[in-house]
Amino acid sequence: MSFGNNRLLIWGLLASIALNLLFIGGITSNWLNRPNVQVMPANLGWIVRDLDEETRQRLRPQLEQYGDRMRPMRGQMFRAQREVNRLMTMDPLDREAILAAFDRLRQANIAYQEITHEQTIGVFQQLNAEQRQRALRFINERRNPTDQRPSRPREGPPTL
Repeated sequence: MSFGNNRLLIWGLLASIALNLLFIGGITSNWLNRPNVQVMPANLGWIVRDLDEETRQRLRPQLEQYGDRMRPMRGQMFRAQREVNRLMTMDPLDREAILAAFDRLRQANIAYQEITHEQTIGVFQQLNAEQRQRALRFINERRNPTDQRPSRPREGPPTL
């Protein structure tokens, strides 16, 4: 390799390092300067979707607290689902292990639903009749199982 090629290689490496530092700096700056925005908990975000901003702000602390409580439960459900999926792809299938994994998934789901239902009631108790109707519009917009019209696409990953 000649001196000219080495020099070209060195300049190329320096340019690559400079670009990488620029991108890393930009990403870091964006991350450090972003506003501290809390996302609504997945299990209750639908309630406030059509409510006015004032009501959303009033409910935000309670919803964030609810979300903190639900996050580990959602993680447990997702881990149980991944375990079911893993066992279903094994060869040969272990029927007993799959049944036990489904039982763990079912128990995690039941616990999650129970807490979600309690939290939903807690939020709805703070809404007036009109706000409750507006919140329930989300459910009413969803397709009725006996209705033959196409449904809106589901949000989120498909489940087993």
